[in-house]
Amino acid sequence: MEKIKLLNNETFELITCGVDCTPEKIVFFILPGNVTLTEAETAFNPENTKKIYRMSAQDEEELQLYTGYTKLVNIEKRKEAEIDTNITETGETTPLLGDLIRIELIKPNETEERIKSLEETVDTLTLEILGM
Repeated sequence: MEKIKLLNNETFELITCGVDCTPEKIVFFILPGNVTLTEAETAFNPENTKKIYRMSAQDEEELQLYTGYTKLVNIEKRKEAEIDTNITETGETTPLLGDLIRIELIKPNETEERIKSLEETVDTLTLEILGM
């Protein structure tokens, strides 16, 4: 199975077909292993998600780069979800069930980012004027 790597070099194993991406939003379906929801939430902070690499499991070759998806909007753990499919010798497919963590990130709205930056500038200037 493929992996994703964050900017802090932390890697997470994806389920089969574990990336759902649009220009505005990306969803990762990762195998939790020993990672808790809190640890995953901490790992997927804006600094670590500026660039996210999808990598092959065999040689960890970088296959794709996702940029700009820095705003975590949803994270959840799903129990007994379909994480893969087994194909029997007779050709029948059966789902392989297990736990997964679903992580949804979006690209921040440029206007919101500009307003936030302006607010920080105003706060800094106000503190300077007040001598703090």
